[in-house]
Amino acid sequence: MGFATPTSDIDFAELIRGQKQFIGAFVYSATQFERAIALAGKTQSIWVQNLSFTDVEPLLKQYLENDFSTVKGALRPNGHQ
Repeated sequence: MGFATPTSDIDFAELIRGQKQFIGAFVYSATQFERAIALAGKTQSIWVQNLSFTDVEPLLKQYLENDFSTVKGALRPNGHQ
């Protein structure tokens, strides 16, 4: 989950009473992000499958069956653009 603002309201009482875990991580540095953007421009489109809403469930089932032949799925609700 990403945050649009620097802070967020979290109901810690609900986390504790519901015996839930909350794990935070910052997954990239500015340098890594800049490199990822540069690499994205060189990525072949065969790695990305555009999905409509009806395509999502079959792809998730494929992943559950350890078939990761589709590396990345991009949800395009208005069709395959």
